[in-house]
Amino acid sequence: MKKVNCDILIIGGGPAGLTAGVYSARGGKKTIVIEELVCGGQVTQTQDIENMPGYAFITGPELATEMVKSAEASGVEIVYDRIKSVKFSNGVDSTDKGFHKVVCEDTTYIAKAVIVATGAGPRKMNVDNSEKYDARGIHYCAHCDGAFYKGKDIVVVGTGNSAVEDALYLANVASHVTVVAKYDKFTAQEVLSKRLLEQKNVTVLYKHGVVRVDGDKKLGSITVAALETPTQDPLTVKETKTIECAGVFVAIGRAPSSHLFKDMLEMNKVGYIKVNDKMQTNVEGVFAAGDICEKQLRQIVTACSDGAIAALNASIHVKRVK
Repeated sequence: MKKVNCDILIIGGGPAGLTAGVYSARGGKKTIVIEELVCGGQVTQTQDIENMPGYAFITGPELATEMVKSAEASGVEIVYDRIKSVKFSNGVDSTDKGFHKVVCEDTTYIAKAVIVATGAGPRKMNVDNSEKYDARGIHYCAHCDGAFYKGKDIVVVGTGNSAVEDALYLANVASHVTVVAKYDKFTAQEVLSKRLLEQKNVTVLYKHGVVRVDGDKKLGSITVAALETPTQDPLTVKETKTIECAGVFVAIGRAPSSHLFKDMLEMNKVGYIKVNDKMQTNVEGVFAAGDICEKQLRQIVTACSDGAIAALNASIHVKRVK
């Protein structure tokens, strides 16, 4: 297996990881970003961005492309690979001399400092058989898979910005969109919610939860129940309603992509990595940035801020490792 050495290794190519790369590389450090799928993270799945400083309006894919260009122009090496295992050093005075090891398919990367920027993935519905229909009727990216449902009836599950943005996008593709929302109103930004409610081919089922998904080889329907409170378990409701649909797009939040670091990095009870104001984790020389961190606000601008801070302090750490 090939071995590659670097100063700072960044795991994840979203806004936090790419920003960290820019600051690290411009600081004269050999920097590698490892991304399993596509750079940009959740940004690539966002239709319209209207709250990014410097842009009155830009699409998610456009912003992701600009971020990648900026990172590469700064000297960042971007590698597309899948990480198989991670081994963090015990410290700069340990027998492994403070170096961290990340093993991919054909290459082992040895780094003086690591920045974890793996972000968060889509949270799945807690209903039986839902995994059976993953990519066979149940999807988590409207922009990726919406085109398959042109002229068909579909369902969107969720109440926040992502759900409303997905429903807006899909309203231009599908024949009809039914939105299943567990609250009595949307939690998304008012401007987005208003825009969605103006769509003639959109129906909203407020205070409803998903009970079941059904179909043959592909999903064919979704069963929902009216809720008395948002915390009520839909499975406890006797009266239900079945909606025939070709597809369901789920946008009910994100779950941290932190499984690689279990039992190595300190996390909160749901798996977000704990960091201090320097983005340091409990392991010396390992930092975290972006949506993977335990934090109050998860936005593109806060991810970029995290990345810059992590890169600065990772660079300081690199100077201590011989």
